[in-house]
Amino acid sequence: MYLITKEQEYLDQAISMYTWLTEDSGLIDEDGFIYDGMGAHENRQTANNRVVWSYNSGTFLGGLKELYTITKDERYFKIGQKVANKSLEIFVINGEISENKTLDTDGANFKGIYVKYLAEFLVEFNRCADENQKEWINYAKSIII
Repeated sequence: MYLITKEQEYLDQAISMYTWLTEDSGLIDEDGFIYDGMGAHENRQTANNRVVWSYNSGTFLGGLKELYTITKDERYFKIGQKVANKSLEIFVINGEISENKTLDTDGANFKGIYVKYLAEFLVEFNRCADENQKEWINYAKSIII
């Protein structure tokens, strides 16, 4: 909303949500895993069942790209780099994206969301730590329209 309205309250809310997700929610661990589901435990939110789906990583990367575009704050790049690396490690098997916990049509949708935002993130930053991400940048450039 901030990109459309330029109203500071929308940017403040986005940064607040980022802070909650990265510091208080328990949904993102130090390795870059982004978990699905919430549960309450001793007045702190914690990741409920430690299930990992590709769309969670994808939507988070999309949000990080937008926050960086607006603020130019390197912390969004740094955590995004970690999430991108971890997600490529767990979701790409033998060169193909695998949503290994689903057999229904949601899996294709999850992968679509993941690829869209991973591609946008990698192309936006175009500065990669490893060869695996460089390969994905070339692929991402070919699918972004």
